[in-house]
Amino acid sequence: MAQTMYLGMDGTGVPMRPSEVAGRAGKQSDGSAKTREVKLVTVWTAESQDEEGKPVRDPGSITYSAAIESAATLDTSLKRSDLAERVLREATRRGFTEAPRYAVLGDGSAWIWNTATELFPQAIQILDRYHAKDALHRTAHAIFGATSPDAKPWATARCTELDEGKLQAIVRALRPHIGSSTEAAKCATYIIRNRRRMRYPKFHAQGLCTSTGVLEAGCKVAIGTRLKRAGMHWSVSGANAIIALRCAKLSGRFEDFWERRLTPLQVEERSAPCEHKADLDLTREGARSPHFVPRSPFFKARCGGTLAGDQGCAPESTRLWLAVFGSSALSGVVAEVSSNPSASAIYPSRREDLNSA
Repeated sequence: MAQTMYLGMDGTGVPMRPSEVAGRAGKQSDGSAKTREVKLVTVWTAESQDEEGKPVRDPGSITYSAAIESAATLDTSLKRSDLAERVLREATRRGFTEAPRYAVLGDGSAWIWNTATELFPQAIQILDRYHAKDALHRTAHAIFGATSPDAKPWATARCTELDEGKLQAIVRALRPHIGSSTEAAKCATYIIRNRRRMRYPKFHAQGLCTSTGVLEAGCKVAIGTRLKRAGMHWSVSGANAIIALRCAKLSGRFEDFWERRLTPLQVEERSAPCEHKADLDLTREGARSPHFVPRSPFFKARCGGTLAGDQGCAPESTRLWLAVFGSSALSGVVAEVSSNPSASAIYPSRREDLNSA
């Protein structure tokens, strides 16, 4: 086991259907919302180091879990929030708290640190250093103006103080501007509230990661590249279904994801002999084709054989096909088997199952 394990949490917005955001507060000019936040939890290790001695994530060590769900729960509730349960499952799966040293990383969002404190009170908490520097640059632009020549030198000086652990010096530099700049007041509060998570010289001396590049990449790879394409608008259930598949695939758990969803009958069917797999390999591409000549292992992996023609497959296979591909795809299969004399001769019992589905 790695000596240090990292767990990070972050959120990213996904465009939703109007019905999914009706009445919700958002960031639009009129106060409405067009997106819902996907909350992502990532676990990884970083035992290797670069030329400068900084920790670098270990290849193949990253796993993801995410969904559009709430991090809130009532103070009087005996149950954890949906997000807290997800974080705990992923941490348990990876043995996060079994490592000699473990750390939680995130930006300044309250839900991240509330969840971390609730589930892992002994963990080292680290605020992403680049988020902190970004806050300092935004504050400089708010105080001096985005085009002012004084903004960049002021922000650079504050970032240097941040790297050196001189948080009190940053607050002193902000104090004269608090009365005239709301952003300066927010930045000072941000630093004071997260000061124990911003002890960067100490963290670096201990060989710990202080940036969440892994998280940012996870938001892009696991969520953004699939759910934020042009013209996409999601339902919550549809988005969560795709997110679950993406996270399972990227975490190397895709086959396990499906294995847990097989019924006992489907498990039996997977081990049944199939004499005619080469005749009719039903796949997503084949269902779309009027000529029905697919060759993907997708459905074979789920069913243990083809829908029609596998004498080891029962009507349960037909129901599985319906669940995966829909009734319109099944209609094409019925037409193909019915119009193909050789297929009809080979698969007489399956014709009855298809027609009665």
